[in-house]
Amino acid sequence: MQGKIEGLRNHFHDSWKEIAALSIIRTLRPTPLKYAESAWSKLYLSEEIDLRKSSGK
Repeated sequence: MQGKIEGLRNHFHDSWKEIAALSIIRTLRPTPLKYAESAWSKLYLSEEIDLRKSSGK
């Protein structure tokens, strides 16, 4: 999985975390996009990958 994350970082500099999070959510459970935030917040991985945007960008 690390190779896939590196590929996302290289091609999608600003949104790779969101793409990875959605991919993980949809792989584990086919969740509608409108519930993605709720599903993500329940995963332990959400504590490891911070999806909040920095205010400087």
